[in-house]
Amino acid sequence: EATPQSIYAQTGTGNTLQSAVKLFTAFPGDTITTGPVVADLNGDGNRDIIFATQTKIYAISYTGAVLDGFPISTVGSEVLSSDANRISGSIVVADLDGDGKPEIIFGTKGGEIYAFTGASAKILPGFPLSVGQGLAGSPAVTYDSQTGKLYLAAIGLDGYLYSWTFKGSSAGQVLWGNLLGDNNHMSSMAQPLASQPVVPTPTLMPTAQVYNWPNPVTNGLTKIHFYLRDNATVSIEIYSFAGDKVAAIKANGVGGVANEVDWNASNVQSGVYFARVEAVSSKERDVAIIKIAVVK
Repeated sequence: EATPQSIYAQTGTGNTLQSAVKLFTAFPGDTITTGPVVADLNGDGNRDIIFATQTKIYAISYTGAVLDGFPISTVGSEVLSSDANRISGSIVVADLDGDGKPEIIFGTKGGEIYAFTGASAKILPGFPLSVGQGLAGSPAVTYDSQTGKLYLAAIGLDGYLYSWTFKGSSAGQVLWGNLLGDNNHMSSMAQPLASQPVVPTPTLMPTAQVYNWPNPVTNGLTKIHFYLRDNATVSIEIYSFAGDKVAAIKANGVGGVANEVDWNASNVQSGVYFARVEAVSSKERDVAIIKIAVVK
């Protein structure tokens, strides 16, 4: 579920839903402009969540941590926040080049369709594609079992239907083919996920995978990122350069994936701060210290 400022997740059985859990909060001054799309982008066997704000395209894990290479804020030298390059309609996801890794596909108000590799957030060769005077609605991808091809289609504001052909091998290459997922608008991902082996890390919380972004913090919000080998309780204490504690945060971290926690720095002055991140599991304890710059 998406609101203008947040992405939420709910679990449940049948018609019974549990309380919503906030996975992501947009940065101040930005709003979420598309509905969430679900697909496994990096091949880890877990469904990721893709969505756009006014200025960026995000891909987050089920814990809310932003995937490597994201957010995407530019297409070539063009900034997505410019009016012509803002996303028009829904994001779709399909493996256009047949390499087993899905692409994120979206159209812009200016009439161009882009495709980015989901695993590395790099633009696919041959893109962008042009749709006349502008895009009317969302692009769509479908698989034709008779030809064995994938077809990317979009309707332009000039009234023409534009279509491109890509090599395909199965309908499974289309993970989220159009607005609300499929022709039935189910807003769900029915394809089974491949189980991927998790490479264990020697420590509970590798120091190299503890950081915050953006850094420096210029708009009052930063996200503290950490990877956990096992489930752990995470305590974050933030101190000023003079040693005064300015914030304390606790979170339940999920093992085997990256996690992120928001810190609202709007109430502190410009300067250098230190975050002490401690993870405690049933068997182990790890601590990392990172430096955060706040600029106002």
